[in-house]
Amino acid sequence: MKEIIYTVEGLLPETVVIKVRKQLQISEDLDTEVDRAAKTYGFYAVLAEKAETRYQKIKFACETWIAETEATAHSERCREKLKAYTEAQMKAHVRSQAKYRAFQIKLIRFDEHRRVLKIIAKAFELKKDLIQTKAANRRRED
Repeated sequence: MKEIIYTVEGLLPETVVIKVRKQLQISEDLDTEVDRAAKTYGFYAVLAEKAETRYQKIKFACETWIAETEATAHSERCREKLKAYTEAQMKAHVRSQAKYRAFQIKLIRFDEHRRVLKIIAKAFELKKDLIQTKAANRRRED
């Protein structure tokens, strides 16, 4: 199985690099695994929430910009005594703007980050549960 390396920039001062297979693998040193499990899960759960917040902020900024662009276009049309744009024309006008494309590219990237980090946090939660089960089974064997 190949290693998946996932990189996220902008959530912390330094870039976060996640080597998924390596970090999710459970070693035979269960004491160390138990010690690390909760803090690792907590780290990625918080990181996932930060990614969610970042996505929501950029989404709000995009929606605000769209509303302002539509209002400006409407005002200009009124001032020039032109017929108002239809809904389809307004949509096309907004989507033709370079800033709209920039927002969409960022939204797609940030959405990926939030979804992937949520899945990684869930994987670490499952790892934590598996470590607890493995440790309990080992104690029963002893």
